[in-house]
Amino acid sequence: MRALAGLPEEEIEPTLGRLIKENPSVECLFILNEEGFQESETHTRPGVAFKQNALFHPARPGADHSMKEYFYLLSDSFVNRYRTEPYVSQASGNLCVTLSAIFRDAENNAHILCLDIPWR
Repeated sequence: MRALAGLPEEEIEPTLGRLIKENPSVECLFILNEEGFQESETHTRPGVAFKQNALFHPARPGADHSMKEYFYLLSDSFVNRYRTEPYVSQASGNLCVTLSAIFRDAENNAHILCLDIPWR
């Protein structure tokens, strides 16, 4: 999270690519805007086993996450961070929890970082 705070918007996507490689406990990560729409690609950790079918796939930029608890419970409360209960990830088909946190870029625009962590 600290790696993203204060960055110019054009540096956020490359930083996500670096962060996913540096954090072996993270399955995938992505950024949402204040309305709950995905701004970044879904960055997946190399070597993660993904279910191979039409139901499970990483979301793309523009995907609507506004009804996901990691977005709406964070945005509707007075907290800066949120952790879901374990659930099956639509990105991978694996059991995970999502950690979400608000950060601000160099222009003081709010974004939400979402990290999917495998649940074992």
